[in-house]
Amino acid sequence: MRRVLFAAVLTFLAGAIFGWLAAGGGDAQTSASLEPDLRDWSSAISMALALEEDQIADLQVVLAYYGRERRRLLDAQRAQIEPQLGDLDRRFQSLIRDRLLDPKRRILMEQMEDPLVILVADPSPR
Repeated sequence: MRRVLFAAVLTFLAGAIFGWLAAGGGDAQTSASLEPDLRDWSSAISMALALEEDQIADLQVVLAYYGRERRRLLDAQRAQIEPQLGDLDRRFQSLIRDRLLDPKRRILMEQMEDPLVILVADPSPR
């Protein structure tokens, strides 16, 4: 009997929390957890379509899931293309340094690329 009562109370509490969230209790948190582009899109589409509050809340929940999935995919792809991005960075940095900058600015850029020079040149206490 106690097991059934415990399960019933636990189910009731879970339902109450879910109902509160679904009714809008968690709107501010969901909206705040959206990435800026998704938050802006949600606001724009909500105003353009004159969505009601419950529709806006549902939209934000869906966009939060979308944002997490998109982040997961982008992180996986970023790891795969990291070597190519490093090569691209080096090529264009070399192009800028060797073809765009005059000799005086090349030296300055090389100093800026060396973290030890920057640390030594910055005597300010942290």
